[in-house]
Amino acid sequence: MSRTPVRHHILSVLVENKAGVLARIAGLFARRGFNIYSLAVAPAESHARFSRVTIVVDAESAPLEQIVGQLDKLVNVVAIQRPLATRRRGARTAARDVALGRRASFG
Repeated sequence: MSRTPVRHHILSVLVENKAGVLARIAGLFARRGFNIYSLAVAPAESHARFSRVTIVVDAESAPLEQIVGQLDKLVNVVAIQRPLATRRRGARTAARDVALGRRASFG
């Protein structure tokens, strides 16, 4: 059984930590019909004033240049990085899945 590899664009977006920023980003993707595969938000490493939004987008539904251009127009977006674009060709990446479990212990 051969599987077609799924291609994704990964973007790391530094945004101001203000109310409604995530809703504006999600709304932008919804209006354009882009399929978000994964979305994660966390405080930025350096300042509490900023948050880092990591977005994984289906490559089939969205041209990367169009996504970056539209994100760059949003007022609260400070910087956009493509983490995988800076690596050399043929470099391998790791993807992680996280599971939360609970186990009873009697003792």
